[in-house]
Amino acid sequence: MTKKNLLFICFLFVTLFANSQIITKIYDIQGSGETSEYYNEYINTEGVVTLTLFGENQLNGFFLQDTLGDNNPATSDGIFVYGLQNVQQGDYISLRAKVTEYYGKTELTNVSNLQILFQNISLPYINLNFPTDFDNYEKYEGMVFCLNQTMVITSTSQLKNHGELIISSKRLREPTDVALPLSDSAIETLEQNDIDYIYLDDGSNSYNPIPTPFLDENSTRRTGGKIDNLKCVLDYVNSYWVLYPIENFSIYGNERTNFPVEPGVSYDLKICGFNVENFLDESELQKIRIVKTLKAINADIFGLCEIKQGQQYIETLVNALNESIGENTYSYINTNQNPSTYTTTQIIYKHDAVTPFRDFYIINSSGPMNRKINQGFFINNSNDNFILSVNHLKAKSGTGTGLDADQNDGQGIFNYTRTQEAHAVVETLENLKEYFETDKILIVGDLNSFAKEDPIEIFREAGYENQLTKFHENEYSYCFGNAVEYLDYALANEQMEEKIAFANVWHINADEAHFLDYQECNEEQDFLFRSSDHDPIIVYLNFNSQINIVNSNLNIFKIFPNPASSTISLQLSENIKQLEIFNITGKIVDSIYYFNSKEINISNLQKGVYFVKILTESNKYYLQKFVKL
Repeated sequence: MTKKNLLFICFLFVTLFANSQIITKIYDIQGSGETSEYYNEYINTEGVVTLTLFGENQLNGFFLQDTLGDNNPATSDGIFVYGLQNVQQGDYISLRAKVTEYYGKTELTNVSNLQILFQNISLPYINLNFPTDFDNYEKYEGMVFCLNQTMVITSTSQLKNHGELIISSKRLREPTDVALPLSDSAIETLEQNDIDYIYLDDGSNSYNPIPTPFLDENSTRRTGGKIDNLKCVLDYVNSYWVLYPIENFSIYGNERTNFPVEPGVSYDLKICGFNVENFLDESELQKIRIVKTLKAINADIFGLCEIKQGQQYIETLVNALNESIGENTYSYINTNQNPSTYTTTQIIYKHDAVTPFRDFYIINSSGPMNRKINQGFFINNSNDNFILSVNHLKAKSGTGTGLDADQNDGQGIFNYTRTQEAHAVVETLENLKEYFETDKILIVGDLNSFAKEDPIEIFREAGYENQLTKFHENEYSYCFGNAVEYLDYALANEQMEEKIAFANVWHINADEAHFLDYQECNEEQDFLFRSSDHDPIIVYLNFNSQINIVNSNLNIFKIFPNPASSTISLQLSENIKQLEIFNITGKIVDSIYYFNSKEINISNLQKGVYFVKILTESNKYYLQKFVKL
């Protein structure tokens, strides 16, 4: 015991002896029932002021606590005192007040005869562990304590509107992301998630507090941030329990990064799967953010979900990306889709890195239309090829009926449709191996299924493994409620898995606050963060590069006449395995397989500059430019 506190106790006994009024202890006022037995009575009490909330739009009161307590786990030693008073943290005071109940919380009002008996008293912290020690919140109501652990921010959904962070003892995961549906482990995870969260509040009673509290230097607050040894007081507000911080605290961990972390291994091809959150080409800010994200990732192939159907939308995005880069780096697979109110999956690629092999194949036999596209690719700097399957399975939102109704197994609605889609993708890819002349397959996209749910199990049983789990523990791509989960995947079969050097998730979206969505931001907030609600998945592959593109300066491949108006001829000693023509924007306008006539009709092309890229039977690539008059 410190000398200061010893003097305080002596002073306290002298004061109590000299004062003839009856003192009702705070723990007796609180009692062990839902309502105080002193309800509506005036009492005299005393204690140390632990927290004052007298600021603008705050609760206009303070918390008072008995310094010794009664060591009864059924009663609280703290209480809230309503009303503006000239007190500060560490004051030991006595007062007279009325005991009231305010929406389930016992508190003191109508304060009179307040006296400051002593100052600078140490606060009576106790060490607690969350949620283990919180089987009954009532016993800590109005008390100060230290959470003797590291807490994790699991949601910012209430931050802007109510000035609250949701914190937990660990990063929470959806039950069916870690365990099979209805398994004992899934049920246990659900039960733990239901108790392992609490609100960290700024003490404000205003809607949309200004400024928004708890923000960092980037005016954001990311989930996954950590807080050590939080000192706080517990309160009951609006039918739920909240913590008010007693002292300043720091939040660390899971900071933003401006670029994805490069792997510490060599690779020669980078593929990214990314749900761009309903790109309709109606928001310039959304387009800017997506372009900045794609540019920073710098993938050789992007498999994109949720782009509005109609080729003008993917063309707009590719043109903006190429303009940002300053070169016509990217092309896209032209699926010739008509405009629609629905979204689709699309593939864009670096035409100097890969070349599409044969026509794409879209699976529409189950689930939403035009959301499961498959394309074969040759790697330009290798004699290898593979199939990329980009999929966006049926979402968990909406109203499901029949087999698609919620089966109360944790998998949500439309699980039957997603399961049928998974079967369709597996069966179709098996048949496409011969068509695309390869058995190497990579599946990317938003599968709208947690990691242990039926659709993912179907892929796993067919030999497709989640590549992220090979390199990371506890990864995720999406945040919903207080939990994180997989929705987006990179699944490879055994033949493709041999080529994968690394895989990771770039957490630029899921952890960011919802109020940073492009719909709510201004044009000055043109950063790449929160470019979507999904995180991009990046896969790094090594095909042991051996050959390079042979450029036009070697004079091996020539086009004549050039310029030309109706036909062009190709001068090349080898047979052509594949020929591709694309325009100055990177859009493919013609693609021919096993082309041996050496003459091409270009009369249907508009005037302008075009490029011809060919793959020979010896797996060499050549590139040449021509002008259409």
